[in-house]
Amino acid sequence: MKPFLKLALPFALASNLYASVDAAGSTGSADHETPGEVLVVEHAEIVLPGPDSDRYEAYLTIWNGTQVSASLRGVTTGEFGSVEIYRNNLGRDETVQGVLAIPGHSELKMRPGGVRLVLSRLLVLPEQIGDRPLMLEFDDGSSIAVRPRVVEASAELTDHHHGDRDLPGR
Repeated sequence: MKPFLKLALPFALASNLYASVDAAGSTGSADHETPGEVLVVEHAEIVLPGPDSDRYEAYLTIWNGTQVSASLRGVTTGEFGSVEIYRNNLGRDETVQGVLAIPGHSELKMRPGGVRLVLSRLLVLPEQIGDRPLMLEFDDGSSIAVRPRVVEASAELTDHHHGDRDLPGR
């Protein structure tokens, strides 16, 4: 890989990470207009499979208001046996290997067809999905627990733009 691409890749990934969701980090509701210098999950949604799918997906919006990059190492939950971070790379889905960097003073916004969580091996009854938190684990040993909002496959995800009010929309 060319040296320029090695330097540009984290910024390109960060700018490509758009998505939607509804929840807040472990400290409660996220203040979208004055979030402070913290790492916070502003939204989290689990989308139930549609009629033509058996795939559960989750979407997060994470604001990193700190001065340093945060590295999402993984996500776990007691509701699914496996949670993998996926991204679309030139039209092909691929699992993110290693960590997913969220640069300081930026937002990771997951979205359908982009970066997202794929949940598999359901461990609870379908009506119990969303009862347990998603646990986000970072490379520095910190973690954030967030209770996701559960939405039907046909539902609109939250249209979130950092610092603005949330709007319905995909």
